[in-house]
Amino acid sequence: MQNIRVMYKQYTNGIPTQYFGGQEYLYKTDLPVVIGSHVLAPTKDDPEPTPAIVTQVNLPESEINPAWASRVKVITQWDDDYERRTF
Repeated sequence: MQNIRVMYKQYTNGIPTQYFGGQEYLYKTDLPVVIGSHVLAPTKDDPEPTPAIVTQVNLPESEINPAWASRVKVITQWDDDYERRTF
């Protein structure tokens, strides 16, 4: 399982835009992702996974703060609908 960072899709007035940005978040995944891959990332606040874009791959374990290592979530889904979304 590799460590990756993602950025979530941005919203304006509650409406999704075509852009990704803001803070990067650390996840783990077994998917064969590359920078720019579109995935669905679980979050603590939303029961539905959030569209995200992979910004970094193959991060070393030293990137994970041991204090919250047990809370790192796992990405298991591609965002298969990304190309079909209307922005």
